[in-house]
Amino acid sequence: MWDERDFESLKLDSLCIELGVQTQVAGKKSNRIFRAWEEKWEKKKVKPTGDKVLEERFLRKYGGLQWFNPDKKKVFKARADKMIFEKKRGDNQYFIFGVADGYDDDLDKEKQPELWDWWPRVDDFYEMVTDFYRDIESVTCYQEEDDCDSEEEEFILICISVA
Repeated sequence: MWDERDFESLKLDSLCIELGVQTQVAGKKSNRIFRAWEEKWEKKKVKPTGDKVLEERFLRKYGGLQWFNPDKKKVFKARADKMIFEKKRGDNQYFIFGVADGYDDDLDKEKQPELWDWWPRVDDFYEMVTDFYRDIESVTCYQEEDDCDSEEEEFILICISVA
């Protein structure tokens, strides 16, 4: 029986669609679902060397999302290829790394501080993302109390219905 790790190692989602590829249904772009809370799988302890599978899952969940940072007065977009990893004794973690228009990958990020932003997976971040997509149909944001299963539960249901 295949599990999610098998799909991820092949860079496929649970429907065997390449990660990062938007599907087209009847000429209409699919709607992305964003669960605006820290899911159970995100609470996994991270080793000091990091966790590539967990990092890929974070990139899959957060990559490409946008938010307006009121302090910097800019819209940022989470990188789909990069997270910030912080190694801290007993609390190693990944942070969402976003950039604004004009960010230059060839320059050190410290030389362009107004064009990048990073966030832990906290309520303030989820609120900024939810506010950004409030009137945008391409992303549907769910709150934890909404009737929307976590990614783990959704994967199990898909596998059962396909089998």
